[in-house]
Amino acid sequence: MGERRTIGAGSEIQVGAPAQPMPVSVELALRDVVQDRSEIAFACVPVIAFPGQPPSEVLVVFLRRGVGPEAILGPLAEAVQRSVAAAMAANPGARVVELAVLPVSLGHPLDGLAQAVLQSDTVLHVADAAAYAAARRAPRPLWLRILWPWGS
Repeated sequence: MGERRTIGAGSEIQVGAPAQPMPVSVELALRDVVQDRSEIAFACVPVIAFPGQPPSEVLVVFLRRGVGPEAILGPLAEAVQRSVAAAMAANPGARVVELAVLPVSLGHPLDGLAQAVLQSDTVLHVADAAAYAAARRAPRPLWLRILWPWGS
C-alpha cells in the first residue's frame, strides 16, 4: 500500500480529465473493484495536480452516508493496486497507469476539491444515482438555506 498524505487548507489543486484515455483493461478492472464495494456510491478517475507533485490519475470514491474513509481506504487501495497490476500484466503494450485513491464522504457539504472532481466529467461508476445527482446539484445559497431550510 502507498503512503498517506495530507494537503494543507488553501492549497491550490488542479483537477481535470486525462489527456490520454485509460487503457480499457485497466478501466474495466477498476470498475469491477468499485462495483464489488457496497460502501461506494460513485467513483471518478480525474487527473489531479497536488502542490509540489506532478499531475496523476486518482481514483476518487464517494462513500455512502455513514461510511468512514478509514474503514475502506486500506482494503480498497490494496484491491486497486492488485487489479491494476493484473490488467497491466495482461496488456504489456498499454500505457502505464499509476493510481492514488482518494475517499470522499457524502452526507455533508462537499468541499471545493470534490466539486471540481464532479465537474471534471470523469465518472467511472455510479451505484447510487440519487446520491450522484444530489452531489452534482449546485448548493443552495446560504440565505436560502436559512430562510427556507426545508429544501427546494
